[in-house]
Amino acid sequence: MIKRHKIREGFIEMRIPKLDPESEGNFKCITSISNSYNKIGTYNVSFLGWRQLKNFTFSLVADLQQERYFPLIHYARQYGVFHFKKASNPDQEVKQLIGDREVSATGRIMRDDVGTEYWEKIWCLCMIFRDKKGQMALLEVPKIVHENAYPEPYVEDLAMNSAIRHMQHPDLNDGHAMEALGRAFEVIKNLDKNVNMYYIRREMCLWLYVPLLRVFGAILSKDEAQYNKELEDAINLHKEFYSIFYYYEKEPWEEEPQEWDRPIDRNGWIAWRLLAAASIAYDRGLNTTVESEYIPSWLYKGEFNGLPTFFDLEKYG
Repeated sequence: MIKRHKIREGFIEMRIPKLDPESEGNFKCITSISNSYNKIGTYNVSFLGWRQLKNFTFSLVADLQQERYFPLIHYARQYGVFHFKKASNPDQEVKQLIGDREVSATGRIMRDDVGTEYWEKIWCLCMIFRDKKGQMALLEVPKIVHENAYPEPYVEDLAMNSAIRHMQHPDLNDGHAMEALGRAFEVIKNLDKNVNMYYIRREMCLWLYVPLLRVFGAILSKDEAQYNKELEDAINLHKEFYSIFYYYEKEPWEEEPQEWDRPIDRNGWIAWRLLAAASIAYDRGLNTTVESEYIPSWLYKGEFNGLPTFFDLEKYG
């Protein structure tokens, strides 16, 4: 069992009292925008999606009651898909289920939260929940949407996104996916030769991106032993990456160097991309022998029986 990296002592306990009020606020937002077609056109649904995903991750790590917090991940997925539908269809009406209610809004050009990172998080949720409609909606997001995002994506992010899109694409075969993985490897290999590349970007490429590509490659090759070896290596590198307290180099205009306390970054508490990869492997008949708190087996196997899908929204209205 690969345990999760050590989180700062007392951090979980400090945050628990804040989780219920914040989640209840989320529920009220869900209710209000579900009842108002006009408001949802401008409301930042991506923000709600991010927040609910992080709250679900927190509840999982804190070992809190699943029945109460599990629906958060459903809403995070629905909000994320809806957000990218809007970004992909400017001036057109788009519809989406939020909870068990259909809402609509007019799409518009966006720059916030339309980059590859958020797209990949929502793609991971769609893979875990075997949400075919959500997957197709995300695959239909034009590349230009990501290219126009703020902040502007790096070339390696776009290459990784292309590789991920080729996994499980209904119109492409595994040969196409292997070619996309090869192109992403080539982009990252060339970037690694760039001495001026930010150290943090180099770390992300070598510790997070490359291991994921190798896991995908083993899945496409249907090599169970190699898949589990690459998955174990990828999880260990993910753990190492998020165990480090990182200081950015001080810029001339900054009084103090910036810092990234990775151990308390909830994006690292669950290895979402690897969890999605394990879901793909499971559906393709590959047995995952690696056990880790970063990839809970009940999530990648889709063992959700008995857990509520949606909240009683009327309670929070």
